[in-house]
Amino acid sequence: MKNIPAFIFAGFSGYAGYIALFNIATLFSSPSTLSVINALAPAITAIVAYFIFNERIKLIGCLSMGISFCGILILTLWDGVLTVNKGILYMLAGCLLLSLYNISQRYLTKKYSSFDVSMYSMLIGGILLVIYSPSSITNMFSISFTSLILIIYMSIFPSIISYFFWTKAFELAKHTTEVTSFMFVTPVLATLMGIIILGDIPKLSTLIGGVVIILGMILFNKTK
Repeated sequence: MKNIPAFIFAGFSGYAGYIALFNIATLFSSPSTLSVINALAPAITAIVAYFIFNERIKLIGCLSMGISFCGILILTLWDGVLTVNKGILYMLAGCLLLSLYNISQRYLTKKYSSFDVSMYSMLIGGILLVIYSPSSITNMFSISFTSLILIIYMSIFPSIISYFFWTKAFELAKHTTEVTSFMFVTPVLATLMGIIILGDIPKLSTLIGGVVIILGMILFNKTK
């Protein structure tokens, strides 16, 4: 009973809150840009883990986070003025929630199995998303077959399966950053799939800013 608040927090931060912010962000920014922003999650997770689990950050780790922040500046100042896209702001907020979710998984997997943690967190996240039910039910009857297949696909692979393996990794790893460092692969895969499937060609600012962010995060990972 005493860990129910932790499960509710995990359900909100990793599922309901993050998914809602991510979906809103996709209305304003491309998948490649959002995946680049999401690459900041390991650094944010490491900062929070430092205060909660006393997982120390070396000086070079702080430097690497500064490099990644420069990548964010490239994304927002590319045209010579501060042009913060709404999608970037929503994704940064989602990135923060995802980082807090990672911390909650680290805490919960010390007490419960990865299956139990992922199942209950996802269940609570689903309950929290019930607020969208009225509009979802209204749109259900007008949805196309292709959209239905995509919804089923997203429910199974990027959600149930990926979240289970993600939680299992936290259960087996000694340090939080051993797991979150693999998020560096996401921007590369998202950009490639965006080009192949959607024909979404990244902007030059996304490519340059993304490279700077990922280089900073790779350097950060080398400090662990």
